[in-house]
This record gives sequence, structure tokens and C-alpha cells, in this order.
Amino acid sequence: MKSFAIANIKGGCGKTTVAVNLAAGLALSGKRVCLFDLDPQSASTFHLVAAGANGNLADCLASEKKLPEILARTLVDGLTVAPGTRLLAPFDNGGHPTRDRLRQLLGQVPPEVDYVLFDTPPTWGSLLIASLSCVDAVLIPVATRELDLRMLQLLQDVIDQIRRHRNPSLRIAGILPNRTIRTRLSGRIEGELRTAHGPLVYPPIRETARLAEAGGFHAPIQVSSPSSAGAADFEEVTRAFLEREERSF
Repeated sequence: MKSFAIANIKGGCGKTTVAVNLAAGLALSGKRVCLFDLDPQSASTFHLVAAGANGNLADCLASEKKLPEILARTLVDGLTVAPGTRLLAPFDNGGHPTRDRLRQLLGQVPPEVDYVLFDTPPTWGSLLIASLSCVDAVLIPVATRELDLRMLQLLQDVIDQIRRHRNPSLRIAGILPNRTIRTRLSGRIEGELRTAHGPLVYPPIRETARLAEAGGFHAPIQVSSPSSAGAADFEEVTRAFLEREERSF
């Protein structure tokens, strides 16, 4: 099993879109995937879980439930969600110890699971720090905007601190240009990412209406609009992800 945080400290980069649709893409490729929705806004849960869940990650972090008790099924075989909730907010504010408990929850993931993805909050809070302290790697979605380049550098500084003090083996699995549009600015930002980070940079995800609409169907783009540009982009990203990560499995 490998674990990944989908992380960025800037909101609006499409982090949840990446978490949901990459998780679905991996499951559709035959992998068993568990998605932890650690964002108190719980957008991944809304996106993928249509029926009421039997508990949430706040219950698990408070030691009131075991992880297998709360796992919710989705429309994609092989993909389960550990649901988020607004009750995660106190854990993000440092009101509870989270790093050790989150590590324990990783140990409760069913043994057949190949990949665990964490959808993390877009903040500097305890849940992001705990996630980066526990996972094997971090995948960073970056919207192709000026401010997002600045936030990427700040996140890299956080990752360097985590490596020094908490998780020396943490690696950057990749940087994913997201919400790209056909403008000169978007193209320049993507070019700067590729110049600075080379092979770490994934194929881009275009901004499309179909991706924005998919959450309303409680389904990933591969299910709600399988012939769309967004589905094609995530198919390419999933293929690239597996090519990189399966080498070291």
C-alpha cells in the first residue's frame, strides 16, 4: 500500500477535483483505493457518497470508531471513501492530537487496498501537517495562475520542514497543472512549472464545465461524463501516475 496527500495551501486549485477523479481513475484501472476526506468542507464526500455514511473521520480521530466501520462505497468498484465532516475543524485547529491517530488509521486500512489518497484542507493547519507527517508522498495540484506559483513555493518550504523534523522519507510525487485554460498567462505558468520542476510535472487538467458538474451527480467525471475532455485528461494523468508509482511497488 502506498499513501499520498493531495495537498496545496491555496484554495481554488482544484485539489478535491484531483483527489476524487484520480482515485476513481486508479480504481477503474483495477486498483483498490481508499480516499480519506480530511477537509472539514468534506467536498470529496459530497462528490462521491450519495447515501448517508455510517460515521466519519472525526469519529475515528476521536477514537470512537474504527476506520473499517465508516468506509462508504461509491459508484466505482474498488473505491471507498472515509467521509469528512465539519466536525474535523477542531482537529485542524490543533484542539486534538492528530498525527499519531492518523498514523493509526492508516494501519486500519483494509489489506487489499493498493493506494490511500488524502484530500487535505487548503490551510496551514494540523490536519495538513499530520497528513504530510504520515504519508509516503505528496501530489500538488497547481492552478495555472500567478499567485499559485507563490503558494507552491510556500508549500515546498513546509514539505522541507516536515522532512527535517517529522517524515524524512516524504517525497513529492508530482506537480499537476490544473484548471488550465487557453490563455497566454495559463500557458506561461505551465511552462514555468515544467522549466523549474521538469519530470515532476504531470500532463495538465483542463478547466471544463463537465468537471464542475460532476459533483452534482455524486460521481467522478469518468462516470458522469466518460467521453468528456475532463475524463480524457484524468485518464492520461492516471496512466502517468501508475507508470511512475508502479515501478517502485
